[in-house]
Amino acid sequence: MCKVEGCERQAVAQGLCLNHYKQAKRRGEIQNVIKPKSGTCEVEGCGENVYADGKCSKHYRQVQRKGVDQKCSVEGCKGPHLALGYCNKHYQQYQKYGEIPGPKPKKEKPKKERKRPNNVRECAKCGNVKKIHGYGLCRLCYARSKSFERSNYEHKRRVKIKDGAEKFTKQQVLDKTNGNCGICGLHIDLTLKRPDMNSFSIDHILPISKGGSHTLENVQAAHLLCNCLKQSRVD
Repeated sequence: MCKVEGCERQAVAQGLCLNHYKQAKRRGEIQNVIKPKSGTCEVEGCGENVYADGKCSKHYRQVQRKGVDQKCSVEGCKGPHLALGYCNKHYQQYQKYGEIPGPKPKKEKPKKERKRPNNVRECAKCGNVKKIHGYGLCRLCYARSKSFERSNYEHKRRVKIKDGAEKFTKQQVLDKTNGNCGICGLHIDLTLKRPDMNSFSIDHILPISKGGSHTLENVQAAHLLCNCLKQSRVD
């Protein structure tokens, strides 16, 4: 029997079987080839059963034949081994240059400054850099300013009406024009309610903004649409 531990083959020469005798003659040393009963190949991606030294039959014979494992020795390269510890790509580089050139440094592209759109700048009120909607203000500040202007206008208008206000009824206003619109002359349907544009509304003949007063003499019945179209004009 072969004197190598775990080998049960017939001895051929120097107490070794034919395989171990060839190993000793070729390499000057003997590798134990005990075959485990279970397990999978330690080579990444290989799921074959272990044959020897933690490898399957295929990868074990590759190591025995070439003396190296089946991975390229260049760091970070996962290519299969071809010769001298290199994969095909790095072996060709070694043959051409006599060494493996290092990785080329990556060129850093200069960062381009992002240009702001023309309508994006600092808000004149809140100071935040936002999209400008009007009067140098962002949308929120612009909406607040318009709301303030509207409420301020309504407040002034109420003050003017209150100063020289006269109490009167809806029927008194309608009687002045016999139930017709004082602007277009057509009949006003009293069954219609706002926001219907043909509903009843009170029009100031001389607008409050022009110095008119809220008195029965200065008001007339009008369609809501006619009143809106007239605005502050004096016919």
